[in-house]
Amino acid sequence: MDNQPAKSDAELKLLMKACWNKYQLSGDITHLVEAVRAAPFFGERELAREIARLLNSLKPVV
Repeated sequence: MDNQPAKSDAELKLLMKACWNKYQLSGDITHLVEAVRAAPFFGERELAREIARLLNSLKPVV
């Protein structure tokens, strides 16, 4: 998560839309986790980690 290069706003928008669409089609929480991990959260990476951890604890949801 921290070792990834920063994505441009356009790249993030595309990723978020793709993750959301995949989640809506499948109900698979891993797509939400992917979006959370990629979201910048204004530099608060611990926030992203905690949200991802909580979402992962809900699996499997299908």
